[in-house]
Amino acid sequence: MSESLALKQSMQTAAKEKEAAHPVSKVMRGSYLSVSENLSAGEVLDMVRSSCLKNDQLNLVFVSGRSGRYSGFVRLSTLLRAPESTQMKTLAKGRDLFVTETSDQEAAARLLQKRDIPMLPVVDENQRLQGVLTFDDAMDILEEETSEDIYWKAGVGDPLHMKDTVRSEKLTLGGIGYTLKVRIAFLLVTLAGGLLVGGLIDHSA
Repeated sequence: MSESLALKQSMQTAAKEKEAAHPVSKVMRGSYLSVSENLSAGEVLDMVRSSCLKNDQLNLVFVSGRSGRYSGFVRLSTLLRAPESTQMKTLAKGRDLFVTETSDQEAAARLLQKRDIPMLPVVDENQRLQGVLTFDDAMDILEEETSEDIYWKAGVGDPLHMKDTVRSEKLTLGGIGYTLKVRIAFLLVTLAGGLLVGGLIDHSA
């Protein structure tokens, strides 16, 4: 097996392990409005007005078709402009815009960011809506992933116990033992590299 193929397989395995460890189902929320595709815009607006949900939880109204399968969403702004007799299935968009419960959190967050929507639907294996990933939660996920990447590149990633906690808090508020532990691998590699370079210089001299 070539080194490039082995590296590719290793990266694929790591990606699958990460996806399994951080499914979007762990952060999805259950506060959203879902309606039948056969309801009219007027009927759904009445539901919106009487809903106990917060305003930002009503920016999208999710639509379900036969057997409860997810069939898209309607923006509240679209709903307000539509004739009251218009059926929701006519207004629904984004039929294929969703993630499954086992999807990786970061991938889901990046999809939400790319498509510029306030909530991303999360469905089960039967494509029934189970929850939503909110914009705020998606931004938190991306911020945490960015922080982890930065600390790993700086040599302060935790090679022993990969936690979901942002490393900056643990490094600034934690004890000296944690700081030494996360730095030791980086320091050993640096030391080995220095010795190797020094040996090469001495040999060439």
